[in-house]
Amino acid sequence: MPWYKDLENWTEKDAEFLEIRKGVSRHIVRFIKREKFSFAVKQTSFSAAKKEIGAYHKILSCGIHTLIPAGYIVVYREPIEIKTPIGVQYEENVIAFVITILEDKTLPHSILYKYDFQTKNILQIWDAFSELLALLHHNNIYWGDASFANSLIKFVKEKDLSGKLRTRLRAFLADAETVEFFDKISDSYRESDIEYFFESMEWLNEDFAKAQINRKNYSLERDKKYLIEKYNYYYNLLKKIDEFEEKTKLSVRASFKVEANPEALEEIMKQIEEHKWYLSEKYGEEISLQEAAEDWKKNIYDKIINLFEQYNINNYFPNSNCFSLYLDIMKHKYFLSLEKKSDVGIEIAIQSYCEKYSEDKSLLQIFKNIAKEILKIIRL
Repeated sequence: MPWYKDLENWTEKDAEFLEIRKGVSRHIVRFIKREKFSFAVKQTSFSAAKKEIGAYHKILSCGIHTLIPAGYIVVYREPIEIKTPIGVQYEENVIAFVITILEDKTLPHSILYKYDFQTKNILQIWDAFSELLALLHHNNIYWGDASFANSLIKFVKEKDLSGKLRTRLRAFLADAETVEFFDKISDSYRESDIEYFFESMEWLNEDFAKAQINRKNYSLERDKKYLIEKYNYYYNLLKKIDEFEEKTKLSVRASFKVEANPEALEEIMKQIEEHKWYLSEKYGEEISLQEAAEDWKKNIYDKIINLFEQYNINNYFPNSNCFSLYLDIMKHKYFLSLEKKSDVGIEIAIQSYCEKYSEDKSLLQIFKNIAKEILKIIRL
């Protein structure tokens, strides 16, 4: 490749260029194909290239979607001759290129934002970006230039914890030049990233308005409000997961094989605390929360979930899974007991849940059998 040239001077004789839509960039970026691979090449300074490639590696190690770094190239060219009153001086002439593997089937946020999608699809875009920003901040990463111009969006096929493929809209950090890593990110840095992204929304709105591009389903104030609400939800959820795992030493994803939510974590913690009290009473000594958590998962939760799987409960509740079904039944039991002003027991709770939420009458007998099995588990 003609690395000795500035990127803007590369010609079709120098490289096989790809015509790809791209967002606004303050750097020159070209997309090239080389044998079986496609790359994005950005010209910058030596220090910026070194920092950015290192940042991509760190971000990926946190499990966050960003560009895949291929490396960087530094070119030392003939020094620039500068004539001064005291004689000829020579200025260092160094350029560098950041090379990333080209993400397939992605769109820059700035282009995607142009289209007048239905409101529900617009909100999906905000979900993706809110989650990306929350993940960065949760890992004490400050973007520094959070904007449409520096992000991509893509439908990604991912395996869920049951091994099934599902498609999710994901936002990718596409420019790591300004990224900073902290031991603990401050609230002011988090707010700065959010405010800067809001500004990028305003700039694009103005550009589209000037170009007379009609985007009637977008609402700047609504979208900002939704984005910050979802960001707070994801950021607080990640903190709650940390707190739960610190207290119980149980990995949320590995232990429960689901995407957690705050209410589910609170319900699980409540059951673990009740189990802690039960074990302490049983053994006549204080049992630690971690010991109780391990015992509850092994001897109660896992056995009940296995029972649900044996009976193929998901066939009767297609919009649920064993984890959420378990929590729903326990929650139903709690509220039913409050209503009756006494503990109704698991058998009545399961029967009541089945009658209320399933139209399949054959399920009632199945749930009665499950209730008997659960009673055996609880009495162990």
